[in-house]
Amino acid sequence: MKASFRNFAGRGLVLVLIFFLNPTGFAQNNVVKLGVSGANYGDFSLSYERMMTNHSSLNITGGYWNLNASLFNFSGILAPTDGITLKQFNEGFHASVDYRFYVGKKEAPRGMYIGPYIRYWQYSLLALDEIEGDLFDVDTRIGSIGAGFQMGYHWLIRDCISIDWFFIGLGVESISSRFVYITQTPGFDYSTIVDDFVNVFEGFDYFQNKIKTTSGPENMTANLPFLFPGIKTGITIGYSF
Repeated sequence: MKASFRNFAGRGLVLVLIFFLNPTGFAQNNVVKLGVSGANYGDFSLSYERMMTNHSSLNITGGYWNLNASLFNFSGILAPTDGITLKQFNEGFHASVDYRFYVGKKEAPRGMYIGPYIRYWQYSLLALDEIEGDLFDVDTRIGSIGAGFQMGYHWLIRDCISIDWFFIGLGVESISSRFVYITQTPGFDYSTIVDDFVNVFEGFDYFQNKIKTTSGPENMTANLPFLFPGIKTGITIGYSF
């Protein structure tokens, strides 16, 4: 029994080594890439692309997102005259998987590719909202899971320097957003601000009909799930081996 297990384990190890070292005989089996376009808005990501056949690959990406590290000033996206101001950016993360089919004559990972993708992301921030003279901290959390189809082009310079540009990706995102309103006013009746929140979306029946609110002695919580078009684009630079 022990000898059989050792034989099985040994064969399994050989298969793993074959898969990771030279599964199909082409020169570049793996590409490690660093996202560069997302750094402008505080997105730091790392991707790993693995060749599956001569003309296809699996690409996995994970990233950390913090708008405080952005090159742009996002604090101005909510105007104070609307009664809402950004108080604090927190942080988030994202992950995606896409399967690529390289459509040119060159073997993967070179040339134009197309293929499906799925992705997930979430982010949180703290806002300040004024309603009828009362100030509320608004703990905001937004998450999304989506799927779509993308196109891109992958260059290999000197067979090792990778430049990957996925220039268009279109899909659908299922977005889940939650807003928790908290005030320092003792004994505040949170049910009195439900209509104020719902009326923010006046004229947008699709959103108004999906809002679900609950109010209690400690806070008012509003949940808003909705579908939205998704766009996926970016540039990475990396090393192929």
